[in-house]
Amino acid sequence: MSAKGKGLIKTYWLSILRGNAREGSVVGSVSASSESGDGHHDNLTGDLNPIVVDERTQRMIDWNVDVLQRQLQHLVAMRGSKRPTKKEPTILPVLKSHDHLSRDHTVLDEVKQVIPLSNKKTQYKQRQDVKTVDLSQDVKSQLRDYVRAISAMYRDNPFHSFDHASHVALSVTKLLARVVTPDSIDYNELTYKKEHHKANKLYEYTYGITADPLIPFAYTFSTLIHDVDHQGVPNAQLVSENTEIAQIYKNKSVAEQNSVDIAWDLLMEPSYKDLRDAI
Repeated sequence: MSAKGKGLIKTYWLSILRGNAREGSVVGSVSASSESGDGHHDNLTGDLNPIVVDERTQRMIDWNVDVLQRQLQHLVAMRGSKRPTKKEPTILPVLKSHDHLSRDHTVLDEVKQVIPLSNKKTQYKQRQDVKTVDLSQDVKSQLRDYVRAISAMYRDNPFHSFDHASHVALSVTKLLARVVTPDSIDYNELTYKKEHHKANKLYEYTYGITADPLIPFAYTFSTLIHDVDHQGVPNAQLVSENTEIAQIYKNKSVAEQNSVDIAWDLLMEPSYKDLRDAI
């Protein structure tokens, strides 16, 4: 069968002769348009492959979707509805697909030690009030479907699991929320000042990290996908056993590169076009 993000894989049916099915396991099949009342029975690929998750996993999915959705709203607010001008240019990211299995270089070859940020402060001005940004229903549903699909691609490992990815996402989100400008603190009283800086000051003191909404989105997205399909063993073990993915990624950062490729290939699927456009 064709599995989203994995390609053609060999599958088996298991006949359970005794005991009860584990909570959250998939039972039977549903049509692409069917959906259970509790919202926990949803599609992975838009065909006959449903995902059933337990309440705990569903809460993590909901939280990740909420964070990414709010960050997307900030992205849209920065671009605004009006066209960019020469004085106020808008540089949009281009999401490119690639076939990592047929090329000579890998994800690691694309890693940059330094990512230069534009010093044009006008680029980061919000052209629209975030509160007025309303993402389309297609974008929202595709984002939820993507996060749910990513959660299903995590293996049931003691550590490298979807629980771990969600915890890292929470930590990064809280860390970014604590990034403040030096002049916003009264060091004598050890309190925050009431006055706030303008956008250009925010950019100068945080080197663009908090002024460019694409960066927090990239952080959260990275934490969400960073251990997708992790096999629960160190890279050294994958290399020593000469596994297929170790060969593909030239025995370097095997699990990490595999996670990036799987998650990125999934994002490039035609069914997520509206989500990519929003990003």
